[in-house]
Amino acid sequence: MLAWERNTPVKGALPFAAVAAYYPCCSLGPSPGNVPRQAASAPLLIFAAERDDVSPAALCRTFAEDSVGRRQRDVSLTVYPGALHQFDGDYEGDYTGHRLGPDPAAAQDSLERLLAYLDHSLKR
Repeated sequence: MLAWERNTPVKGALPFAAVAAYYPCCSLGPSPGNVPRQAASAPLLIFAAERDDVSPAALCRTFAEDSVGRRQRDVSLTVYPGALHQFDGDYEGDYTGHRLGPDPAAAQDSLERLLAYLDHSLKR
């Protein structure tokens, strides 16, 4: 992922066939750790949580709409209503001032979608 994030070619490396991200930082700015606008051309699947105050789903909506609108890449975004950051984990509580919590239904759905997406993307 570092080569993708930095948008630097790796000699002899094949391009990504697919990229998937759980509650990523979808800011469009150039600060470290943010996803650059032209980061990659591979299809991207994003799972976001509606009540995520660490990685707000609204930023991912903007990122997806911007990417698709500019025809830069195929982006699919799934936002889980009522879900918190780390919805696929088992920790529930506050962490550094942010609310985290599991959502078993969202976790199961995202896993099924992820496996289907990878199965489809990697067979091309």
